[in-house]
Amino acid sequence: MDDVLSKYKEFKHRLLFLLEMLEPFLDPMITGTKNTTCEDASNIHLEK
Repeated sequence: MDDVLSKYKEFKHRLLFLLEMLEPFLDPMITGTKNTTCEDASNIHLEK
């Protein structure tokens, strides 16, 4: 059980490190996706 927990913690730290390194690139993509989705939804709503 301890072995599984240690592997989980190691994986979690690696994943968090990777996300932290990629954060400057991911933020504009996530923000752009949210804005596009909201605009598309509002456009569809207005067309009806």
